[in-house]
Order: sequence, then structure tokens, then C-alpha cells
Amino acid sequence: MTLKTITLDQLNQHVKARGNGKRGLPDTIRVEWHFEDVQSVRPRLTNNQARLVLQRAKSYHDAQIGINWDVLATTADDMFYYGELGELSETNAREK
Repeated sequence: MTLKTITLDQLNQHVKARGNGKRGLPDTIRVEWHFEDVQSVRPRLTNNQARLVLQRAKSYHDAQIGINWDVLATTADDMFYYGELGELSETNAREK
């Protein structure tokens, strides 16, 4: 993917063209993570376990750090124990 440099005026035109209804830039942003993102850093987690990781990351969100790949991996490691062979333990969830 190639990134293209644009001016603020070009960005404003793009936002208006998308039907924002407001003049200029939107007031808020939203970044979304999917359970498959969690599984990309911890592939042995089930879909539901990955969803639990997302919810924990959201609950303990630190605005100065944000949610990123390292946060997802660390949260998964904190919630689910991996043995020496890298296998998910039967007693997986640790309560905090």
C-alpha cells in the first residue's frame, strides 16, 4: 500500500464529499479491533477467548498507551496460561 500526502484542504473536501453533513473534519474518531486481531498475535485462542481478551483490553484501557498489538498480546498472556510447550492450559482464565 502506498501512502499519499494530501493537504488539509484536500482532506476537508474528502470529508465533505463523503456526506459528513458538517463543514470540515469530524469531531470524533473510532478505532476498532476484531477478535481475529487477537488471534493473529495469539493463534491458539478460541474465538470466545479472543473476544474475552478484547473486552479485558477495553475495560483496562489506558488512554496514554491505547490498545495496540502489544497490549492485546500481553492481555492474552495475562488471562491465559501457556505451558512450556506453548499449549493453552485447561485452567485458562485467571481472575483479577
